[in-house]
Amino acid sequence: DHVPNEVYACADGFVAVSITGDSQWPGLVAAVGADVLQDPALASEANRQARRAEIDGVLRGWLSAQPAEAAVATLQANGVPAGRGQNARPLAEEDVQHQARAYWRPVTHESFGERVADSFPALWDGERPVSQYLSPAFVGQHNFDLWGELADLDPEAIADGMGDGLFS
Repeated sequence: DHVPNEVYACADGFVAVSITGDSQWPGLVAAVGADVLQDPALASEANRQARRAEIDGVLRGWLSAQPAEAAVATLQANGVPAGRGQNARPLAEEDVQHQARAYWRPVTHESFGERVADSFPALWDGERPVSQYLSPAFVGQHNFDLWGELADLDPEAIADGMGDGLFS
């Protein structure tokens, strides 16, 4: 129940800010510079919780005028845990941590063509295992294969089950 602990709209995106301890609060005050945040009572998590709406309002106002990258840089330079909200494209194409770890890999999907897919999120004996399977093109795509093999159902029983909502 940290305060602040929200995602705020910026001029060109979103920024997540989470003060997880009283020692981080002075950095936020220094970064934002708003007079209301300088109230000594707000140095305590319990007092910030009681004034959550007021603090969120100040941060919404300050961040709404900031470019996301600049806001994150300012906050992090002051010791405030903050990060830019990312949709799929920047996450796959621009995220330096993912790039450094070769997290995204090029694949050819049978229905969607050339794209990137995420890799296994951890290393196993220093190697990243490669998943053999991509996401299905539609819900239930593999029902006939799986239920035929796992439950020894014939195609007609599987089709009836799908129609009856058995596999949803």
